[in-house]
Amino acid sequence: RETCYLEAQGVRGLRWENWKLITYQNRHYGELYDLAADPHEVTNLWDSPSHLKTKLRLLQKLTDALLALEPKIGVPWN
Repeated sequence: RETCYLEAQGVRGLRWENWKLITYQNRHYGELYDLAADPHEVTNLWDSPSHLKTKLRLLQKLTDALLALEPKIGVPWN
């Protein structure tokens, strides 16, 4: 699979290509790992300015995955 969605209680995550992103409910921090360069997840790149674009891309993919999991109730948006 291209993307793998992860969840456990207040934790949501995504693995995409060589990247892993983890978010925590009600927290302003998370985890971002380059699994090709760091397969043991030692260096958290969440706050790395040079990885901001990758983090934002993965956050969008995670948001899309969460929205896809919502039940479809058939109520129009507007």
